[in-house]
This record gives sequence, structure tokens and C-alpha cells, in this order.
Amino acid sequence: MRADRSTTGIEAGFSLIEVLVAAVILLVIALGMVPLFTRAITSNVEGFENTEVSNYARSRAEEYLQYPFNSARLTPDPGDDVLEVKDFYSQDQQAWVSPEPADEVVLFTRTTQVRQYGIDDLETPLAGGTPPTAVHLKEITVTIEGRGINDAFGTGKKITIRTLKSQ
Repeated sequence: MRADRSTTGIEAGFSLIEVLVAAVILLVIALGMVPLFTRAITSNVEGFENTEVSNYARSRAEEYLQYPFNSARLTPDPGDDVLEVKDFYSQDQQAWVSPEPADEVVLFTRTTQVRQYGIDDLETPLAGGTPPTAVHLKEITVTIEGRGINDAFGTGKKITIRTLKSQ
């Protein structure tokens, strides 16, 4: 005689309760990983912004290093001991503009300062109008500050690059 296997009451496969338990376990694991992904995204955005700000500062410093030593772009006005140039990164134009636009969102402020020194005194900057033969060293400082628009606490990014140019 043959036994009928369908009458034993045991069926193959998962029950609804087993599927729900497995789903809950997967949900708990997934929820535990969500903060890791959000932190990774935040870190990537911060890294991109830091790189962007660094590149903006470096490109300005390199631009100023290309000017001739006695260029007007590297010489303070007569009587001033520092030449300062400010420009602003417009979110709308995606470019550096000057003066600061009143009706646009400004993401960064870039301040470029040039000071000049004689070889006999490297602590006191020489004023503009000093004879060119007395100027031996020019200090170029580029500072970029973020406005903190995308930051939760509004702190923004800030970087300063300082380089020297000699004759």
C-alpha cells in the first residue's frame, strides 16, 4: 500500500510569522545603518566644499605670483601698508564678482592682501610709494570665508593661504 503524503499536515515553505520576523530583523539592521549613510553623505559634501575653497584660494595666490614684482596689482597705494582686494562668489552667476551683489546669494568672500617688506626689516610692512629698490619681498595672503548658507550652524568654511614673492 502507498501512503498519501499530503495528509500528514506538514507543508514545505515559510509561514507568515517567519516572514514577518525576518522582515523585522532586516528593518532593525537597515535602521541601524541609516546614520552611517547620512554621515557619509555629509562628509562627502564637507570634503567637496573644503576642496573647492582651497582651490579658489590657491588659484588666486598663483594668479598674483604670476604678476611682475613691481606690478600695480602687487603694490599698495601710496601711504597704505597693505593692498586689499575683495571679491565675492555669486551663487547665481557661479563666478567671482566685485563689488558684492546686493540681490544675489554670495557663497564665499575672498580677500587678497599684499604687503611689501625690505630685507632689513621683515616685521614692518613698507608703505606704498616706497622706492622699488627698497622693496625686496612681497607677502600675498588669500583668505576665503564661506557664508555658512549650507551649514546647520552657519559657521561656513575659512581658509588662509600665505605665500612670498621676492625680486
